[in-house]
Amino acid sequence: MKHKIAIFVLLSGIVSTLFLIEELALSITIITILTILFLAVLAIGVTTIKWNYFIKSVNRVKPGKICFTFDDGPSENTLKILDILDKHQVKATFFVIGEKCIKHPEIIQKMMKSGHFIGNHSFSHQNNIGWSSTKSVIQEIEKCNLAIENTAGYKTNLYRPPFGVTNPNIARAILSTNMLSVGWTIRTFDTQIADPQKLISKVKPRLNNKGHIVLMHDTCEQSVLALDAFIQHCKETGLEIVNLNPAEIP
Repeated sequence: MKHKIAIFVLLSGIVSTLFLIEELALSITIITILTILFLAVLAIGVTTIKWNYFIKSVNRVKPGKICFTFDDGPSENTLKILDILDKHQVKATFFVIGEKCIKHPEIIQKMMKSGHFIGNHSFSHQNNIGWSSTKSVIQEIEKCNLAIENTAGYKTNLYRPPFGVTNPNIARAILSTNMLSVGWTIRTFDTQIADPQKLISKVKPRLNNKGHIVLMHDTCEQSVLALDAFIQHCKETGLEIVNLNPAEIP
């Protein structure tokens, strides 16, 4: 685990400084710099899931392929996303919120009938997930899994932490529940870019053959037009659109 390595490096640096540097002011300066660097790495590790800092996540599919994933649904807008996917006859993976599964079981069932994968995105998508205990995260995962099973008759082992945040508590919860952590390589920022044309122009050049997992949100109206353009681009450039099947994970 990279986090344990970072802690070891920090402690080794502090101990070495205390033993080798006799000048107190210089020792304090070096230790302060080491601590700041450690905290900076820690902050990036918490918020950047593809770093695999606390737990190894699936962040890519095999080269030459693209996997579109959608977070925060289901919602009424999800139906439009499903129509686009059906039109192009491609599959996607939806990381759903348990509360919304219960609210929209018919949309979950439509996902299943269309052959899409469903993943766990927690039961309530708590804003304070980064401060939650291991027990609390486990409960969120298990409640969402139950909601998916009750609405889709389907058991998933795919889990994407809310906001892509990871830390030791979240890592322990994922391992304890036997889930597979899933990240991404391309974040579209479709929750922030309201203009679909700007969204298309920003993301489309990044859709190449490096095996990307693309993060989108089926709650966003602008994502409907963008998805249509992204799929068309993939077809024109020979990129195969795949689901998160184990065979597609490198």
